[in-house]
Amino acid sequence: MTDRPQTVPDVKRRALLDAAMAEFEKSGLDGASMRAIAATAGVTTGAIYSMFGGKSALYAALLFESLDRLEAHVRAAVTAQQEPLAAVDASVMAFFEYYNARLFEAQLGLHSFSGF
Repeated sequence: MTDRPQTVPDVKRRALLDAAMAEFEKSGLDGASMRAIAATAGVTTGAIYSMFGGKSALYAALLFESLDRLEAHVRAAVTAQQEPLAAVDASVMAFFEYYNARLFEAQLGLHSFSGF
């Protein structure tokens, strides 16, 4: 992460992602409404489409953020280990601990596979 000041588009993007996460948690990914996301973020639906292509793009952005956090969490657990086997154990435990503490993020990641 950088320490640069946030711009208005950065703040707007974060508000939209936070609103999308809340709506997805409440209504599910398929039931989430762009109108509800817009209302929660305090913008028009058109403002969402100007930053994201739609609901699937919001979902993808949230998923990428989640995966970045997961990677950092697992990496921190692994680098704290000296032995290779301990690093493997730590990585597996960190993965499960991460998702155990963030059950919705696990659902977010698994939703892509719902069609399989």
